[in-house]
Amino acid sequence: MATPFFTRRKEVVIEQEAADRFRFVGSLEDDVHHIRATLLVAYPSMTILEAAGEMVKGTNPPFCTGATGVLAGLVGERLHRGFAKIAQDKVGTSLGCPHLMEILTDMGRAAFQVTMLRLRERVRADPEEAARLLADPLARRSFVLASVPQLENTCWVFNRDNDRRFEEQAREPAP
Repeated sequence: MATPFFTRRKEVVIEQEAADRFRFVGSLEDDVHHIRATLLVAYPSMTILEAAGEMVKGTNPPFCTGATGVLAGLVGERLHRGFAKIAQDKVGTSLGCPHLMEILTDMGRAAFQVTMLRLRERVRADPEEAARLLADPLARRSFVLASVPQLENTCWVFNRDNDRRFEEQAREPAP
């Protein structure tokens, strides 16, 4: 394999600080940049309580650090469907930084996993229900949509136009 000309890594870590608080730490690191963003988020509303950033390394070091000032505008916003647009409007402008906005967008997408992991905890508390859902993909899909209605029409699996297709697929004999 040839030596890469450019490499970029992104990471989002979610830490539970209290029953009703999660800290999201996102980072982007490549050959030119190293940027971090941190959000303290209330649960279950997913409202941003604190927002901060750090430009560890950038294209123009002393000046790039000023771009993190726009993060304060995220306080009070919610991590929910549509957050990518909010991040674009508040952070991805000429007053912010497109790389910082990219991290925030990833953090917003990862935020949904808090809801899904909470749902998984609920199912694990009832082993019979867990076994039933694991054995029946249609029941699992219906359970998730009933528990997290905001998932409806967000992707292929939860697209309601696919209900009949999935029902037919579930009736087909396994190969």
